[in-house]
Order: sequence, then structure tokens, then C-alpha cells
Amino acid sequence: MTQGTLDKIPAATAGTLAGLFRERVRRTPEATAYRHYDETTGRWQDSSWADMAAAVAQWQAAFAGENLLPGDRVAILMRNNREWVIFDQAALGSGLVVVPLYLDDRPENTAYILNDAGVRLLYLSGAEQWERLLRVHDQLDTLARIVTQGPVEIPDGETRVRSLADWLPADSGQLLANDSEPDQLATIVYTSGTMGRPKGVMLSHRNILDNADSGLDYVPRRHDVAGLKAMNTGTALMLIYLVVTAIFQAISFGLSKLVDLYDPTWSLLAFLVLFLGAFWVAWPAAVVVTQRLIPMTEDERLAATAAFQATAPAVKI
Repeated sequence: MTQGTLDKIPAATAGTLAGLFRERVRRTPEATAYRHYDETTGRWQDSSWADMAAAVAQWQAAFAGENLLPGDRVAILMRNNREWVIFDQAALGSGLVVVPLYLDDRPENTAYILNDAGVRLLYLSGAEQWERLLRVHDQLDTLARIVTQGPVEIPDGETRVRSLADWLPADSGQLLANDSEPDQLATIVYTSGTMGRPKGVMLSHRNILDNADSGLDYVPRRHDVAGLKAMNTGTALMLIYLVVTAIFQAISFGLSKLVDLYDPTWSLLAFLVLFLGAFWVAWPAAVVVTQRLIPMTEDERLAATAAFQATAPAVKI
């Protein structure tokens, strides 16, 4: 890959998210995939794509030992890190469906999501997340295995909990290719539940790959200075828009807490506050603030607007 070019893997070539990972490993095995801070050594550590493939294969061997079937749900409760990616790719390559969980969600919401999705295996960070989950421990009906990255105290009679070090096999084996077809389910992403029970959004491999593929078609090459300026300005617009929208979301959330959440009239009022605020206040505010921060000609403003719309196509300007 030369300077100024993008080694893009088309969605059609990848087929699935796990297929995308395997193709990237095949093309650039020695290239740096991820860089993370190792607290034990106090240094930044690089992981190549080959390193990631070996770790994913090790996790896939561990999944195989749990008698999980293609389509079974597995969940993760953890901050963004290298292990998050390994878990995700190992599950997808094994034909499993990943259910990401909000790290600071209420335990009752977490229990509801785990049961609603029928999650068989949960991977979590450690003691902090485990102690919160213990409040609803008796409600976790579908879980057959709980894997913890850090040490936790296990209550008497609880046989499902294993530490990651004990759970992972010593031999990593080969990277599996047991993933699904492009149109089969890859992940279920649940809403926050501010307007009622969390609702699962079902996304296929094709859904996510086509989004990424289209996004990379838009991203300008590094030598396209004008394109980069438009994209950066569009990003600023998006960030300011999200901040203002979040304010109206907080107001909407407050309304839902002050009244009966399941009363249709009040639920509609809370929704209208969020909707009208996002579309009639947030966008004009984002334009005004961005123009003050980043002086733009009319042509640059139009290019930035196009960049914003490409990022958030549902917003009509």
C-alpha cells in the first residue's frame, strides 16, 4: 500500500464481517492492527494482524468448548479495548451473534437484555461489573457461562463463572471460517431504554459491511486537501449537532421520568421534544457555531453540508 492510497477490501470480497477480518489478515499479516497501553509494563504495545488472528483462533477454540450453536447469542460488557475486538471477531467467525451491552447501564436493564436476546455466554471486565450484576443474579436465566477478565468473588453455588485465564485453552488452533451468510444476523444492538424497555436492533453482516463500504467510498484520499477540509468541517458540524441533540434528549428523558413512562400522551410529548429539538434547533445551532469556529466560503459550506449529510443521511437540510 503506497502513500495516498487506500487498501480497501470491498464488501463483496469480504462477504461477512469475519470474512473481512480474514482477508485483512491474509493481505497484511505483519502490519500493525491495534496499539494498546499495557498497564503491567507501562508501555504501548503493538499487535499485528497475525497476532490478532492467533488470539481470535484461541477464543474460537474456547467457544467451541461451550457447545454453542451457530446463531446462539453471546454478550460483552466491557470498555473499548483489544479484547473487545478479539471477542467480537471470534464470535462472528464461529457463526455466533454478538450482543454488546452498555457498560454503565442499570442492572435491571442488563438482565432484561440478556434474557430478551437469549444470551448463552457473557464476557465482562471484572469485579465492578460483576458486583453490579449480582443485584440481578437470580434473573439471569439464559446464561450458561460467565467469563470474567479480572478476578471476582463467586457466590456459593454459582458454577457458571470462569476467569478468562482458566477458560482460554493453551493451544489456539486454526482460525475458523464458520461464519454465516451476508444476510444473516451479526449483532443485536439494544436501545438505551429511556422511552420504555430496551429494544433490540437486528443488524446483518451485509448491513454493517455496506455502511462501511459506502463510507470508505466517500472518505477523501490524503492528497485531497479540499476534500479533507470539507470532511473535517462536516465532522465538526456533526459533533456540535450531537451535543445540542443530547441536551434535548436529556430534557426528553427528564419528562419521561416525571410522568408515567407508559402513558401514550406523555411518551408522545417526550418524543416530540426530542424530535423537534433535534431537527429544528440542533442543526441551525450547529451551523452557526461551526461558522464562528471555522470560517467558510459558500462553496466550503456546501461541501461541509454534504459531508455532514453523508455522515447523518437521515437529517434533511
